[in-house]
Amino acid sequence: MPPLLWTSITIAIIGTSRWVVHLFHDAVSIAILVCCGRDTLQQRTPGLSEPRAIGKGQCGEIWTRVGSVVVTKTNNPGKEDQLWNDSCMHRLIEETMRTTPTSLQRDINIPKFEMLASLTHKFWNDVPEHIRPNIKPKYGLVSSRIRPVTEALRRDIVKAFAPSSANKRSALTELENQDCLVRLYLGRREKRFDRQAFRLRNFDLMVNEMEELQLDTSKFAAIMGKTLSILHWSAHVDADDVEFVLGRSPTLKMRASATDCNDSNKDDVCQDFTSDERHNVIWLLDFDQCKSLDDNDAGIKQLMQSFYFNDPYYPRPEANHPNDVALWATFRDNYLEASGLLTAIMMPARFIEAVETEARRRKAGGSIFGRSDNNAGYRK
Repeated sequence: MPPLLWTSITIAIIGTSRWVVHLFHDAVSIAILVCCGRDTLQQRTPGLSEPRAIGKGQCGEIWTRVGSVVVTKTNNPGKEDQLWNDSCMHRLIEETMRTTPTSLQRDINIPKFEMLASLTHKFWNDVPEHIRPNIKPKYGLVSSRIRPVTEALRRDIVKAFAPSSANKRSALTELENQDCLVRLYLGRREKRFDRQAFRLRNFDLMVNEMEELQLDTSKFAAIMGKTLSILHWSAHVDADDVEFVLGRSPTLKMRASATDCNDSNKDDVCQDFTSDERHNVIWLLDFDQCKSLDDNDAGIKQLMQSFYFNDPYYPRPEANHPNDVALWATFRDNYLEASGLLTAIMMPARFIEAVETEARRRKAGGSIFGRSDNNAGYRK
């Protein structure tokens, strides 16, 4: 099979429009995205499958084609500004990661931002009519696609957690279930109920289930702690509603910077920046709710609220299970250690203190969110 070929062609046309054509070619498919012009569209290419939706959230819907290496996130009705914020924050965080010391960001992955495209009727004409939205979004955030987790992990999840009534072979072969990213809920420990419907797409995996599958929860907690520190003290955003998911390792990892080369050697650089596509890794995505951060008391409250408003990805302080107590310590220590390399101010320690204080309030039966359970403030 020919190696992956990435070609980027820029065509400047004097007059009414300027088009940027991104050509992505592999042995499976070709996706041509034309943007930044009056007649922006995603063209149908001979042999290329029709677009299909592979995910939906409160901000937008994710579209791709079988074999494509990119996805397009279109906004839900009234969410144009939110998608624009997603684009700006995605770009900011991606650029921040490139300038962050390798020791802090080597284990986190971010989809590559490609463009914010204006979608015309020609894009939607490619979408099958029965799944075409009534109100057609005008914009699409184009980024690299996170490949689904390995088939081995999907088999393990189905074997362990699919209800007895489910057809397990069908659960693995259905196209929708092959779009499997796994949300890592280190902050939730509970029994899964035997539900009739079983879907692998955007699968919520709780910490006790990670333990059952013998996944390295301590490593996950350390990565999340370092990543949140980078978002807070390098990107200076509150990380509100971001997601941490398991997906396949990227085909190409982030390139080593000049600083990485100067501070390392050829063996370490090869190890840090070489991708093994057989493995699952943590990805960070969804930045539409992120907001800028001020270094003051209001900023501390903003960070604490974002911590608890989000899905329960992070370990929780004041937990009852000893494994969860250890995970919080791992998360906290890695967050503070990374923060010490990124800033000299005391706000990282104050943030951790605010999170622990709120946890004690909840345990005592009170919370600034008006509820005392572990997931108060949980949006979705």
